[in-house]
Amino acid sequence: MAIEKEREIGRRLADWPSRLRGIWRLLKGHVDAADTVDAAATSTPPPDVASIDALIGGFPGPAIVLGRDARVIAFNPAASEVAPALRQGEPALIALRIPELVEAIRRATATRERQRIEFFERVPLDRWFEAFVTPIVSQTGGGPAELLLIAFNDLTWLDKGGLFHSDKLTVTERFTREGNTLVYDVIVEDPEVLLEPWHMTPRRLRLNSSPDAFLPEGLPCKDYDHDNMVTQIRH
Repeated sequence: MAIEKEREIGRRLADWPSRLRGIWRLLKGHVDAADTVDAAATSTPPPDVASIDALIGGFPGPAIVLGRDARVIAFNPAASEVAPALRQGEPALIALRIPELVEAIRRATATRERQRIEFFERVPLDRWFEAFVTPIVSQTGGGPAELLLIAFNDLTWLDKGGLFHSDKLTVTERFTREGNTLVYDVIVEDPEVLLEPWHMTPRRLRLNSSPDAFLPEGLPCKDYDHDNMVTQIRH
């Protein structure tokens, strides 16, 4: 019995290089040809990423395409402004930390029905978005692949009455001090809406040097809708 055990130990020691190579291949993510065939037969066919990039690249607003497992397949440049942490191949929930959007993705994945939500972003700027999460099927060489298309519509409200704008809008504010005078200057640019940049008339604010000067409280809300009301309905 002791001799047989010694022989078994000897065979295992002699085989340790091949065992070590097998462990190393496993850690590096390599599999045998037979395993590759089995995995290919049971996995979802990969989508045509180049075609998807070309499609969503023409979207005026942010657009993101996810796989069945909610990993990022593609996104256009505008989507990077909404979620700078987006990375191809990584789980979308890492970058899209918006509770309403996360729940919409889960519902769309479970029901395969389009979901619509609205949400606010406070950082770095206050922005109001409408988002549509739509299940789609991409035809690939290996068969159909179930995907999710997330499209955003910027509903940000500008000024008291709301000003139409595109996602290319930029507002540049400049504060310049000239002695005891503060000059406030604003330039609005939107190549999709404005024929030329709009330059607001600069405001000049002078320093009140009185020792009794103070900052008054803000004025109460003023009703701008009263003159436009024609019924007793309140919205």
